[in-house]
Amino acid sequence: SRKYERETSNLLRCLRSNNSYKGFRYTSYGVGLDIHDPELLTYISKGLYVEIASRFQTSIGCVERDIRTVIKTIWEHGDKILLYEVFGFEIAQKPRNGTFIDAVAYYVVEHYYDKYGKNHCCCSQNCKNPSYLLSLNHLLSFLSYKYCLFFQAS
Repeated sequence: SRKYERETSNLLRCLRSNNSYKGFRYTSYGVGLDIHDPELLTYISKGLYVEIASRFQTSIGCVERDIRTVIKTIWEHGDKILLYEVFGFEIAQKPRNGTFIDAVAYYVVEHYYDKYGKNHCCCSQNCKNPSYLLSLNHLLSFLSYKYCLFFQAS
């Protein structure tokens, strides 16, 4: 779960969310929980939010509100190209919490880890599949993500 939280945090930063938001940690943790137990999203208020609230010793209402704030920040000020890449299509309106967490969880699993837990992003320097043809959106989001990571490291 920690590896998914770390990758989710990196992705949220690249989407232009700030880790000073409480919802940033809640979202990262929630994505990790969703990856390991997707049923938690079925009844989000009685499943996922309860687990997050318990872990961070806060209320379910605070968890919901703080995750919503992160999503709103990304929607209003974030990297739209990367956001559309995460969802797989251009979304017309701000996503709801469960939809956002589900899309991020799917994206993190598909783009960062295979069943053995190794980085396998087709765009990475360790690419094992050179015949992969990148879409323009995938290429732009990858470059945006790498640019973001580069400046985080410096």
